[in-house]
Amino acid sequence: MVVALEPWLEQVVIIGGWAHQLYRPHPEAQELDYPPLIMPLKLPVKEPDIRVRLLAHGFTEEFLGDHRPPAMHYHLGDGASGFYVEFLAPLIGGEYDREGRRKATAEIAGVASQRLRHVDLLLHDPWSIDF
Repeated sequence: MVVALEPWLEQVVIIGGWAHQLYRPHPEAQELDYPPLIMPLKLPVKEPDIRVRLLAHGFTEEFLGDHRPPAMHYHLGDGASGFYVEFLAPLIGGEYDREGRRKATAEIAGVASQRLRHVDLLLHDPWSIDF
Protein backbone atom coordinates (compact mmCIF):
# COMPACT_ATOMS: atom_id res chain seq x y z
CA MET A 1 0.00 0.00 0.00
CA VAL A 2 2.77 2.44 0.92
CA VAL A 3 4.56 1.78 -2.38
CA ALA A 4 1.34 2.32 -4.35
CA LEU A 5 0.65 5.61 -2.51
CA GLU A 6 4.25 6.89 -2.63
CA PRO A 7 3.51 9.95 -4.84
CA TRP A 8 0.91 11.18 -2.30
CA LEU A 9 2.52 10.25 1.04
CA GLU A 10 3.15 13.91 1.88
CA GLN A 11 -0.60 14.64 1.64
CA VAL A 12 -2.34 11.55 3.08
CA VAL A 13 -2.44 10.33 6.67
CA ILE A 14 -2.48 6.59 7.39
CA ILE A 15 -4.41 6.22 10.62
CA GLY A 16 -4.83 2.48 10.95
CA GLY A 17 -7.92 1.47 12.88
CA TRP A 18 -8.00 4.70 14.89
CA ALA A 19 -10.61 6.75 12.99
CA HIS A 20 -13.28 5.45 15.36
CA GLN A 21 -11.53 7.23 18.26
CA LEU A 22 -12.87 10.55 16.94
CA TYR A 23 -16.39 9.21 17.46
CA ARG A 24 -15.79 7.04 20.52
CA PRO A 25 -18.20 8.90 22.84
CA HIS A 26 -20.93 8.36 20.26
CA PRO A 27 -23.08 5.33 21.21
CA GLU A 28 -23.21 4.06 17.61
CA ALA A 29 -19.45 4.31 16.98
CA GLN A 30 -17.82 1.08 15.94
CA GLU A 31 -14.20 0.06 15.82
CA LEU A 32 -12.59 -0.44 12.44
CA ASP A 33 -10.59 -3.54 11.57
CA TYR A 34 -8.81 -1.98 8.59
CA PRO A 35 -6.45 0.94 8.06
CA PRO A 36 -8.32 3.93 6.67
CA LEU A 37 -6.38 6.77 5.12
CA ILE A 38 -7.40 10.37 5.59
CA MET A 39 -6.90 12.57 2.56
CA PRO A 40 -7.65 16.22 1.85
CA LEU A 41 -10.48 16.98 -0.56
CA LYS A 42 -7.94 17.98 -3.22
CA LEU A 43 -4.72 16.21 -4.11
CA PRO A 44 -2.25 17.07 -6.85
CA VAL A 45 -3.09 15.35 -10.12
CA LYS A 46 -0.50 12.67 -10.80
CA GLU A 47 -0.50 9.90 -13.36
CA PRO A 48 -1.21 7.14 -12.83
CA ASP A 49 -3.81 7.96 -10.17
CA ILE A 50 -4.18 6.17 -6.81
CA ARG A 51 -6.74 3.67 -8.13
CA VAL A 52 -4.54 2.60 -11.03
CA ARG A 53 -1.48 2.27 -8.76
CA LEU A 54 -3.38 0.17 -6.19
CA LEU A 55 -4.70 -2.16 -8.91
CA ALA A 56 -1.20 -2.44 -10.39
CA HIS A 57 0.11 -3.50 -6.96
CA GLY A 58 -2.39 -6.36 -6.65
CA PHE A 59 -5.32 -4.71 -4.85
CA THR A 60 -8.89 -5.49 -5.91
CA GLU A 61 -11.88 -3.14 -5.61
CA GLU A 62 -15.08 -3.65 -3.65
CA PHE A 63 -17.90 -1.18 -4.30
CA LEU A 64 -20.13 -0.40 -1.30
CA GLY A 65 -23.43 1.44 -0.97
CA ASP A 66 -25.56 3.28 -3.48
CA HIS A 67 -23.86 6.67 -3.33
CA ARG A 68 -22.28 8.23 -6.41
CA PRO A 69 -19.44 7.55 -6.45
CA PRO A 70 -19.88 4.42 -4.30
CA ALA A 71 -17.65 4.00 -1.26
CA MET A 72 -14.80 1.60 -2.02
CA HIS A 73 -12.54 -0.81 -0.20
CA TYR A 74 -9.30 -2.00 -1.79
CA HIS A 75 -8.36 -5.57 -0.82
CA LEU A 76 -4.98 -7.30 -0.94
CA GLY A 77 -5.18 -11.05 -0.35
CA ASP A 78 -8.21 -13.14 0.54
CA GLY A 79 -10.93 -12.18 3.01
CA ALA A 80 -9.75 -14.31 5.94
CA SER A 81 -6.09 -13.33 6.00
CA GLY A 82 -6.12 -10.38 3.65
CA PHE A 83 -5.73 -6.68 4.17
CA TYR A 84 -7.89 -3.86 2.95
CA VAL A 85 -7.86 -0.09 2.97
CA GLU A 86 -10.58 2.54 2.84
CA PHE A 87 -10.11 6.22 2.03
CA LEU A 88 -11.76 8.90 4.17
CA ALA A 89 -12.08 12.62 3.48
CA PRO A 90 -13.50 15.53 5.46
CA LEU A 91 -17.17 16.43 5.21
CA ILE A 92 -17.15 20.22 5.37
CA GLY A 93 -20.33 22.28 5.28
CA GLY A 94 -23.79 20.84 4.89
CA GLU A 95 -24.51 17.15 4.54
CA TYR A 96 -26.40 17.77 1.27
CA ASP A 97 -25.46 19.68 -1.88
CA ARG A 98 -27.66 22.33 -3.54
CA GLU A 99 -29.54 19.66 -5.51
CA GLY A 100 -30.42 17.77 -2.31
CA ARG A 101 -27.94 14.92 -2.87
CA ARG A 102 -26.10 13.60 0.17
CA LYS A 103 -22.36 14.38 0.13
CA ALA A 104 -21.39 10.91 1.44
CA THR A 105 -18.46 10.28 -0.91
CA ALA A 106 -16.02 12.20 -3.08
CA GLU A 107 -13.71 11.07 -5.86
CA ILE A 108 -10.18 12.16 -5.03
CA ALA A 109 -7.15 11.21 -7.13
CA GLY A 110 -9.08 8.35 -8.74
CA VAL A 111 -10.50 6.72 -5.59
CA ALA A 112 -13.87 7.16 -3.95
CA SER A 113 -13.44 8.45 -0.40
CA GLN A 114 -16.10 8.30 2.28
CA ARG A 115 -16.70 11.79 3.66
CA LEU A 116 -16.96 12.08 7.45
CA ARG A 117 -17.12 15.01 9.82
CA HIS A 118 -14.10 15.90 11.93
CA VAL A 119 -11.56 13.66 10.17
CA ASP A 120 -9.88 16.85 8.92
CA LEU A 121 -8.48 17.15 12.47
CA LEU A 122 -6.24 14.20 11.66
CA LEU A 123 -4.66 16.10 8.75
CA HIS A 124 -3.28 18.79 11.06
CA ASP A 125 0.21 18.13 12.40
CA PRO A 126 0.33 14.34 11.81
CA TRP A 127 3.28 12.28 13.01
CA SER A 128 5.82 11.29 10.40
CA ILE A 129 7.26 7.79 10.29
CA ASP A 130 10.43 7.07 8.36
CA PHE A 131 10.87 3.63 6.85
